[in-house]
Amino acid sequence: MRMQIFSTPCMILLMAMLVSGSAASDTYEITRALCDAVFDYDSIAEVRNLYDKARSAARRGTEGQSERNLLLARIEYLRGRAAQNRREPKNAERFLVSALQCVDSSIAIAPSSHAYRLKAEIVGQLSEAYLRQGKLISVVRAYREVKRLARKALRLNPRSGKALIVLGWAELVRPAPQRRNIRAAMRLFEKALRMPDLERDNRYSIFLGMGVAHNKLKNSSAARSWFDKALEVYPDNKFAASKYAETRGVE
Repeated sequence: MRMQIFSTPCMILLMAMLVSGSAASDTYEITRALCDAVFDYDSIAEVRNLYDKARSAARRGTEGQSERNLLLARIEYLRGRAAQNRREPKNAERFLVSALQCVDSSIAIAPSSHAYRLKAEIVGQLSEAYLRQGKLISVVRAYREVKRLARKALRLNPRSGKALIVLGWAELVRPAPQRRNIRAAMRLFEKALRMPDLERDNRYSIFLGMGVAHNKLKNSSAARSWFDKALEVYPDNKFAASKYAETRGVE
């Protein structure tokens, strides 16, 4: 007598789970490609194409409203960073405000370290957009919010390297009249490097941050070495290349 391992309803459920898992994987891969395109300064046409694909994939292939909103927040955030790369602060602000709305919706459903850390990154980029538009009061408020959110993310997950990176950059680029704490930023970056959750863009951010920190301390040789590491991660990143160029011939 042959055993029937799965009933028909079970088989349907299993197939649905496999399809759902495949769709989620596709969404992640497209979003990852969008991230790499933004950090490698790919053409705006390529960024727009990946942005449209990522948004479409997130809406049809992500289970759970909170997770969907979180992924859409990440996609809008990356599009905002692409606008920052092109020195378009008003356009960047538009995408970043959309990202903020998405992440707030996610937090309202299911608060998490990931969500608070992503919100900190979004607010940090908003502060840069505000700065480029001369909205100085908004910059100071945004800076305080970045630190509060990153610390909240760390309380929920003390091993969040991504939250440590956000705090490191907050120390490194404190707006006036607050004094920057470069040594504290370097310690946070060094600690982040030992954490298990880092991805390609996170390693770039650490290397770049360490380079900026050493450059501020007038240690051009060390700065150049860290900028070189950042360029190994994203060889076409124009910002890292410009910072590397600043250190050439300076000792």
